[in-house]
Amino acid sequence: MIKLGFKEFQRNIFVNLFIVVQLAAAMILIAAVISSILSRSVYYTPFKDVLSKDGVIITCAGSDAFMSEADGKRVLNKIEDIDGVSQVCAGYSVYAYYDPSGKNDDKHKTQSPVALNDGYIEHYDPAMSGGVWLSQTVSHDSDKLYGVITDNGSIKTGDVITLTYGYYEDDDVNFENYVTKEMPVEIVGTIKDGSKVLDFGKRYSVHDNFDFRDLYVDYYFEKETVPRLFIPLSQIQDDAHLNFVTYHGNIIVNFEEGLSQERQDELKEQLNIEGMMQGELKQINSNSKDYINTQLIQLLPILICSFTLVIVSSISICALNASRSLRVYGVYFLCGCRWKSCLLINIISNMITMLLGAYLAAVAMAVIKFTGLISKTVLSFGIWQFAGCAALAALNLLAATVIPVILMHRSTPKEILSANE
Repeated sequence: MIKLGFKEFQRNIFVNLFIVVQLAAAMILIAAVISSILSRSVYYTPFKDVLSKDGVIITCAGSDAFMSEADGKRVLNKIEDIDGVSQVCAGYSVYAYYDPSGKNDDKHKTQSPVALNDGYIEHYDPAMSGGVWLSQTVSHDSDKLYGVITDNGSIKTGDVITLTYGYYEDDDVNFENYVTKEMPVEIVGTIKDGSKVLDFGKRYSVHDNFDFRDLYVDYYFEKETVPRLFIPLSQIQDDAHLNFVTYHGNIIVNFEEGLSQERQDELKEQLNIEGMMQGELKQINSNSKDYINTQLIQLLPILICSFTLVIVSSISICALNASRSLRVYGVYFLCGCRWKSCLLINIISNMITMLLGAYLAAVAMAVIKFTGLISKTVLSFGIWQFAGCAALAALNLLAATVIPVILMHRSTPKEILSANE
């Protein structure tokens, strides 16, 4: 039956090759549309849990995260410690510097790292060009920090750069002897150039209709010119000397469940002092969903039309193929084949067509990806894209199977042979 199936495919080779190309084009189109749909929500999903709870987002540009106590020591004044706050995703600007070229040249140590608390580290993993994200690194080494840096072509995973910071000893009340200290930072991962990273840029203003997209920025080294280094806050917050840290960027603050509206309003007023209030989380979550739903409404018709056009075209071509093949099936029947066997031959022929279409689509996508034509697009291939292509192939195979069944059962072998004399 397999040989006869191959022979049947070869007998209608030109029509079948047309179907192969059509299937391949349709699969690439469907993968692109599904990728577009997923891209609208892929960056919402990491923060879906925190955005759906009570709370606010504030944006800071240097709000002091430390306060002085009566004894002169400086301790971390964390928003997490405010009564009524349950969880915080925050980033901090660290008053320490490194050489962005990776050469550890003291004259060029102009860039400071961003320290992320566990809330941000655990919620979002950027696309990596090498190594791992901070959430996959566990370190208790007090003599070395671990960091992740955006890819600048110079600093690689496994490199060690030097972080320099200074301080005055506690007994230096006249601030006469400034002490400089260095801390090695091992790069455990590099963030792929062009990836979305958490936004800790210099754009600080209240943004109308703030949604999940405003938590990120597309980071291109060619545009930014300096790499951005991320380190865990947990590694530096216990350092008695590395203690000049400020809140930086967007801070997501979740309130405890069951708080009265009066207490929530008090917290909002208190947090508004720390930075600019972007809005309540539930409103931001609603804005995010509105954006995603709007995009889905725009893209779904394209997906539906793609399926419809391919299925209608496939049905027409399959009907033509089946009509042409009926005389051959009649001969097979007279030679001892049952209609079920003839149908199996048809299915094998269509399976070959379907597999060739999928193979051509995979090769085309690999070539497009290798040549970099989709480097700045959202086209990708994952489980949902595979499911969409599989659904298309299944519908095409179903149409190619049902039509011959209908035609075969409408006529006897004698009628088929007589009609095709």
